Amino acid sequence: MKHTPGPWEAEWQYISAKVPGGRPNGEIIATFGPTAGSLRGKIPDRANALLAAASPDLRELADDGNELSEYAAAINWDGSANTAEWFEGLKGRIESYQAAYQKAIAKAEVTA
Repeated sequence: MKHTPGPWEAEWQYISAKVPGGRPNGEIIATFGPTAGSLRGKIPDRANALLAAASPDLRELADDGNELSEYAAAINWDGSANTAEWFEGLKGRIESYQAAYQKAIAKAEVTA
């Protein structure tokens, strides 16, 4: 099943996404809340709406984590041929992943 490409934005009563050829402010792709009508889907509350809006970012984060683990798994456990450049590359990838993680989680969190 294909989904609407991200990024998605959670508004108070709907989730929108920029769709090529669509409205400049984005197309409503889901609604939530007690007054929500029936568009493409219903989301029961704000926490679920934020999580749904973050799902493309979380999917990308999962893919990046898999790529990072593949890179890290290439280590030579006996220590041979592990260069300083390789370790710096690993460190840079880990730091980049951690920053992306913080951004994705912040998007999914409910704030008061």
